[in-house]
Amino acid sequence: MVSNSGSNTSMERLVKTTWDSYRSVLGVSLRLQEQNMKLARYSTGAFLQGAKKQREAMQAMLEGPFRVYTGLLYAPISSRETLHATDPARKTGTCR
Repeated sequence: MVSNSGSNTSMERLVKTTWDSYRSVLGVSLRLQEQNMKLARYSTGAFLQGAKKQREAMQAMLEGPFRVYTGLLYAPISSRETLHATDPARKTGTCR
């Protein structure tokens, strides 16, 4: 007949080993999740920084032409006629 104390000791060892394995797997999973979160934050920050730089470059590139356009748009009509009359393309007949 098998003694109860021997099977209890085996069962305790099995439970302890299983619990230790579970804690180990859980610990590794938590560390991986932390690393994934750090990577996601870094990637998001890098993406937003790149988007900001692109927006600033686009604004800088379009600022000059936009000022010229709005200047012409709001210029008095007499200035537009003067500009139209002094256009070199008009004088040579290449403008249609």
